[in-house]
Amino acid sequence: MSEEFYDYVVVGGGMTGTGITAELLEFRPNAKILIMDKLTQLGGHWNFAYPYVRLHNFTSYYTLYGHPMPDEIRKQAKHRANLTEILAYFNQIQRSFKEEKNLTMRFNVNMTGVEEKKDAPVGEAKWTINYTDESGKASAVKAGTLVMCTHCRQGGAPPHKPIVGTTESGGVPAGNIYPNQIDKMGDLKKAAKANQKIAVVGGGKTGADAVMHLYW
Repeated sequence: MSEEFYDYVVVGGGMTGTGITAELLEFRPNAKILIMDKLTQLGGHWNFAYPYVRLHNFTSYYTLYGHPMPDEIRKQAKHRANLTEILAYFNQIQRSFKEEKNLTMRFNVNMTGVEEKKDAPVGEAKWTINYTDESGKASAVKAGTLVMCTHCRQGGAPPHKPIVGTTESGGVPAGNIYPNQIDKMGDLKKAAKANQKIAVVGGGKTGADAVMHLYW
């Protein structure tokens, strides 16, 4: 099993991982950086988002410093990018990243585990990241700093902590990438008749939908 060392390993090629990588390239020009993702290219969830999805906010707010959108988009103050435009933007960034001599990009890799050496001196390998490539071949890289930018939490990656008690059997729902989410609530009509109270944690679209569903 071959091992390489990087000053920074960024796991996740979405907007957060891409943005942090861009920041590292700008402010840590001598650092050796690896960005890795299980998908085939940068873009995170945009690679499999619904084709009708657009940004909720203006495109100018979704732009990385040093990586402007095309001029025809930038001149539209209230433009909201669609899926095609967003993927084109990530492809533009990926082409720019390929020009960086201290940056390596690795796609189609599946992280299988992370090991931490807590007493590692600054500048030396604190993390070992184990992964497999698309052929199933196992490899590992070492990192001084590990930056997790994926919600998938594969391989017990930090700061993941096992969460129990979210199902009737006391375990975590199988395949649930949001382990805090309640998998089964039982008979809602029965709960309502018994005047039981139900707490919805989270005020985003999912939480609002849950409240309306429970209300009706």
